[in-house]
Amino acid sequence: GFDAARYDWVFFTDGDLQFKLAQIKKFVAQAERFSVVIGYRRRRADGGIRAANARLFKLYIDILFRLHVTDIDCAFKLFKRSVLQQVKLESTGAFTSSELLYKLKKHGVVWKQLPVDHLPRQFGNPTGNHPRVVIKAGIEALQLYVYMKLQSLRHRI
Repeated sequence: GFDAARYDWVFFTDGDLQFKLAQIKKFVAQAERFSVVIGYRRRRADGGIRAANARLFKLYIDILFRLHVTDIDCAFKLFKRSVLQQVKLESTGAFTSSELLYKLKKHGVVWKQLPVDHLPRQFGNPTGNHPRVVIKAGIEALQLYVYMKLQSLRHRI
């Protein structure tokens, strides 16, 4: 979807209506100063196990990539298209947001974080807590980490 974008700004969110889309106004207001504006859920509306797993995944990502964002997987993000064009994503799943933010950070992009309201799921079934999804994201993160370390070593030689 990012590659097919035609307008100057790209917004993405989940399709299960867990966010009020009107909150994008706060994000657009920051677009003059920041090329990336990412949301974080003020209060998560999903269960305790899901929230605990999200905290563990965030810790894992922070250890590997030092991103230190408030809510790594909050699906309420606004990007300047030209910034997105700087990165090539490899992930096809739950690691996508982390990979994107890490690669943007490596390009020196600074982002703004804003709180968003998170609503209980009304449609669809959650898949982010499924062990296969979590394991795949963990492996993709580790692969990128190892690849980047090897690249760093290669440049030093």
